[in-house]
Amino acid sequence: MARKRAVSKASGNPLPSEDASADPASQELRCGRLCLITSARQIYRDGNPLFLTSKEYDLLSTFMRHSGEVLPRSFLIREVWDTDYLGDTRMLDVHIRWLRKKIEDDPSAPTYLRTVRNVGYRFEPPPSDT
Repeated sequence: MARKRAVSKASGNPLPSEDASADPASQELRCGRLCLITSARQIYRDGNPLFLTSKEYDLLSTFMRHSGEVLPRSFLIREVWDTDYLGDTRMLDVHIRWLRKKIEDDPSAPTYLRTVRNVGYRFEPPPSDT
């Protein structure tokens, strides 16, 4: 970072300050009872921290950034796993199941993370939370 600042200063193009309020990466994403703090890579449900694996966090972050949109399986695999390989996508199903266990009241009847048959998944707050 120091090198970037030195190059930036020499070129006359200052970098944005590292103040959390000025940094778009430090934003909070809220969806229903969930709050994701991107700068700290933390997620809270009703104010209580949730402990997610790195991939679960990346998956939930992707869903929250695209709340209300239907996200195809191929998009999720490309975003979270950084690959275009679609040979065996059961790993996505497993991560979705683990994520549902952590964010849903009843993982077998999900309200946040809905399956869109033959397409992918849609993330949105339950109707009672809006």
